[in-house]
Amino acid sequence: MASVTLNTRYRPVRIGFCVRQNDLDGAIRATDFAHTLWGGRFCPIVPCDNPSYASRLIEAFGIDTLYPISKDEVVERVISAHKPLAWPVVDPDLHLADDRGKDPQFLSVAHPIRLFRKRREEHAQLPTIVQIDWEEDDELAAWLCALVGRYPPTETSRRFDKEFRTLGPHRIKLQKDQQLPEGLMRHITPNSITAVGLRIRRRDNAVYIATGDRFFDIVTFWNLRATGQKVAFYDSRAATRLEKLLSSFHTFDDESVRSQQAALNVYAKDKSLLDGTRFQGTDFIQIEYFPLGFDTGAPSFGMRSRSVLASIDGDSPPAIDFTLPDKPCLEDVEFYRQHLILEVTAYRNVILQSDYMFPPPPVPRLNDFYGRQLWYDPDAVRAMPQGLAFFVRATVENLQIRGIGTYDVIQQLFNLAGIQVQRSKPGLIARQLIQQFGDLQACRVLKIPGVRALIEKYGPTESFVRSHAVQTIRDLDFAAHTSLYIERRSHQSLTPDDVFAFLLNKEVFRAGLELECPNCQLSFWKHVDDCITKLPCDYCGKVFNITPQLQHRGDWRFRRSGLFGATNHQEGSIPVLLTLQQIEASIHEHPLSYTTALKLDGLGVDCETDFVVIHSGYEGTVEVVLSECKTGDEISQVDVDNLSAVADKLEAVSLKAFLLFSKTKYFSQQEIDRCKNARPRALGGTILLSARELEPYFMYERARKEFHVQTYGVSFDAMAQATRDIYFQPRPRVSGS
Repeated sequence: MASVTLNTRYRPVRIGFCVRQNDLDGAIRATDFAHTLWGGRFCPIVPCDNPSYASRLIEAFGIDTLYPISKDEVVERVISAHKPLAWPVVDPDLHLADDRGKDPQFLSVAHPIRLFRKRREEHAQLPTIVQIDWEEDDELAAWLCALVGRYPPTETSRRFDKEFRTLGPHRIKLQKDQQLPEGLMRHITPNSITAVGLRIRRRDNAVYIATGDRFFDIVTFWNLRATGQKVAFYDSRAATRLEKLLSSFHTFDDESVRSQQAALNVYAKDKSLLDGTRFQGTDFIQIEYFPLGFDTGAPSFGMRSRSVLASIDGDSPPAIDFTLPDKPCLEDVEFYRQHLILEVTAYRNVILQSDYMFPPPPVPRLNDFYGRQLWYDPDAVRAMPQGLAFFVRATVENLQIRGIGTYDVIQQLFNLAGIQVQRSKPGLIARQLIQQFGDLQACRVLKIPGVRALIEKYGPTESFVRSHAVQTIRDLDFAAHTSLYIERRSHQSLTPDDVFAFLLNKEVFRAGLELECPNCQLSFWKHVDDCITKLPCDYCGKVFNITPQLQHRGDWRFRRSGLFGATNHQEGSIPVLLTLQQIEASIHEHPLSYTTALKLDGLGVDCETDFVVIHSGYEGTVEVVLSECKTGDEISQVDVDNLSAVADKLEAVSLKAFLLFSKTKYFSQQEIDRCKNARPRALGGTILLSARELEPYFMYERARKEFHVQTYGVSFDAMAQATRDIYFQPRPRVSGS
């Protein structure tokens, strides 16, 4: 059983509250619900009448799940269009009834209230706590619901009003003509208590300028604050009542810097709204429901992840077990139905079995698939960069997940693009050869040209003596590989004898004897395991005693073994193995997530790829490498066009596709031109690897001596750039440069 380190981090669930356009009551109800949740102020409101706009908002906020404030066909259509964000718990209601009322199924605001109460007992210098009551017909009523929050006397909120009152808040009965308190933005309120203990990227202070459309204003203002910005509002119809609030607006973080008049971010729907106000002539940011292009990072309980030690068994698929770190919430049994998000991440594939992987690529459309494959709940898993997020109960202490099949993931990715995937015979052969060597890095012995020549030189029925094998390995530029590591050795430099011994150990060749039948006088070869004192001739069947032929002999003869002994040249597997090994070593991804040759079929697609590699970037991009690998045969226009057609379909579903062409010899100019003229990739690129790039330990070790190459090939983007510098727009070095 192996052990690996995983990174974990907790955060509250980010819900998108779905409402109809102009449903102000629904929007207010959404804010009331949000104030019952820990992290509720960071949960946006999603107007659903414009599905395209709703989708952009959902994506921008990185919402975990959607909740309909009212049952409505328009709202349901938007939710149905985002199946990867399926409701993650069994009961469809946000709140569940118990003997004390109704409690949310996600971390409630009771957690930060009780934790804050404990902190307040230990530290007297905490912010003032206020609870404001206002009249329903107050012109600022809707604004106050979004700014400071409330606990209306409903089943879902009443219990939290009691919890909040245990903090001893200063109660303010706000009159309809009364100004808002000057220091309100610094005080703890039902709204700000939902953010206690949470971290989010710090924002500058900002003000939102009202349009007069109350629904638009409340939703936009709420969503601005849901990004983590500290936002006040300005409504010209109540300008007098906002004077005290805005007078200290620049300093609502710290009264000690009241004299510093920092610049405000001003948000407005259009410039005309600033005319005649204190903000006239101020630069502003145009906004409609939420700021386009704004970084709306999710809140978390602390900024850093915590490492856990996980055990991985050898089953298929392998199980990953670990104990959860301490949670930031209360773990009392009363909260057993409440959930929070556990993020589990790793910077590389942590499963050493090459057929499995964790983490899988961050493709939200595969959330359901991931949930079914590696956990028990298809609706409670979310893809994220470098890992997965799980909805877990507040009281759970251990987690078990499973590795996910690499081939299965690749199949799902191609299915998204409308392409069906099937393993091909060459792929199965290459897969078996890798297993015969042990892993991809053991295939680096194929970098040595003499090894490849030895495998090609003798047919499956031809045998050779050891001296011929060693000489063949030595004759082809072996001096360039004397520092190559293939296995542990007691001396510094690699020798041809070391190489041949390694090949015998990996059963690439097998030993035997060439014997002559005394009856038919024909020679035949017998594997050492089959040599017995009396054996039959392979040709005439006559049994004879082999002992007389052994008395003065030591000439063991060798043949290709297993799949290497087939007449089909291993279906072209050697360049595939060598290319995969070089990629794995260059991008430092061990084990590499790949599958060997696949048959691809779909609309406009009918071809094979020699291998597919999938790789996840740090920013959440998913890279897919399609390949054509050859020994000396030509890269044809058909090869280029076929892979280009597949890449186009992959990029249509936001996968970053690369075309990789490799040869264990060298490219002709015609081949280079074909690859150069391949349809340009919007996201990925084209990569060429010849013997010059495949044979050295470092991919561009030799090329850097001939060309100005600024990379070691540590990423596929870097390989594509190096291909431009070497092949497509060559930058040769002049003598002495």
